Amino acid sequence: MGAVFAICIASIIFFVVGIAVSNISYVHRFQIKYSSRRMFPFEYNYKSGFRGNFYGNTAFILSFLALIAFYILFDQKHTNGFLIYVLGAGVVACILMGILLFLPLYFLKAHALLDIVLFVVNFSIPASMIMGSFKMFQASSNNVHLIFFVLFIIVALACFALMLNPKLSFTFKAVEEVQPDGSVKKVRPRMIVLAFTEWMSYYLIYLTSLIIGVYILFI
Repeated sequence: MGAVFAICIASIIFFVVGIAVSNISYVHRFQIKYSSRRMFPFEYNYKSGFRGNFYGNTAFILSFLALIAFYILFDQKHTNGFLIYVLGAGVVACILMGILLFLPLYFLKAHALLDIVLFVVNFSIPASMIMGSFKMFQASSNNVHLIFFVLFIIVALACFALMLNPKLSFTFKAVEEVQPDGSVKKVRPRMIVLAFTEWMSYYLIYLTSLIIGVYILFI
């Protein structure tokens, strides 16, 4: 299982590299600092396509592929139905993250639908791990399972709270900002909850994956 855990770590490293390189590329192309609080993942490729952020996109794709490999390999016994579900849900989550990274907001309905599916899958992975780890605890009475049972509860609650944020909306409006010359200009709001929620979903999926990766070292 050490090799499987290494794949999980590799996916996280590629993801961090992807963010760092993409942020640098975004500033270079637009002279604006990228902010995950008010910018969507797909905006790394805004008006540039894959080539405009070649190294960042490559790192993201390698990350998603590594994470897919991790979810396919993490449960090699296939005796726990909840873990089998996590295998499939993890692969789906990776595919959704990849699509959302390149799907512009022009396709609003498709974007909104994929967001909803991502948020639900994001919650279902730790929720299923709660049941799976509890089932293994009942079978062995090993306190390790109980410890991770609690960790998965915490992550699941975070995913649930994120999904049910009352400020979450699939629409947002520009705000008016007074310029130094007295004119009024419409600008992007300082906080776009949907964009922030997308990014938080990415982070929580990687956090859940890391916890699962550590968990499999003990089982």
